[in-house]
Amino acid sequence: MLSAPKQYDTILKQYYGDYMTLPPKEKQFYSHEFEAYQLED
Repeated sequence: MLSAPKQYDTILKQYYGDYMTLPPKEKQFYSHEFEAYQLED
């Protein structure tokens, strides 16, 4: 079970404003990168 404050919505709005709406495409960015490795059998 995840423990979260009762007023999570209020807290998120204070930090991020309208956190439920995605920004326009030109303001979106992705910061995740990954690397794939293949192990030899």
